[in-house]
Amino acid sequence: MTLQKKTQEEALSTLLMPVAGRIVMVPNTTIAEIIPYQSPLLRDESGQAWRLGSIPWRGINIPLISYEKLQGRGLPSANINTRIAVFNRVNESFESGFWAMVIQGIPRQLKVNPESLQTLDRAVEAGDAQWADSEYGAVVIPDLDWIEQQLI
Repeated sequence: MTLQKKTQEEALSTLLMPVAGRIVMVPNTTIAEIIPYQSPLLRDESGQAWRLGSIPWRGINIPLISYEKLQGRGLPSANINTRIAVFNRVNESFESGFWAMVIQGIPRQLKVNPESLQTLDRAVEAGDAQWADSEYGAVVIPDLDWIEQQLI
């Protein structure tokens, strides 16, 4: 096996998803599907503004969140580029198995070698695990487990 082939096999397939003011990087395996934007049918009554409500997806209702509102920023208006990323659960105690997040455009794929990913010294906010430098600039890696814990 060549070094080039081995490096490609060890590379992690990720998606870069635009949200207002930043790019979120997640492993491909955490995403079940990217779907067109739809307004939540069932509003969330918890009083937490970042929990937008629930949307129907493949015969079940799943919670829809705003990463921007989770961090205290405003939710951008939905437009022709707005999408919803449906996430597979990462935490076994999250019973519904799926949840969704509003994103502000079509995700871009990027293969990264975890060892070469440079972390950035930036303040993290609610829902952030860390900042990193990618070939597309600074990206935030969300703390998906923490977000799911907040949804439980």
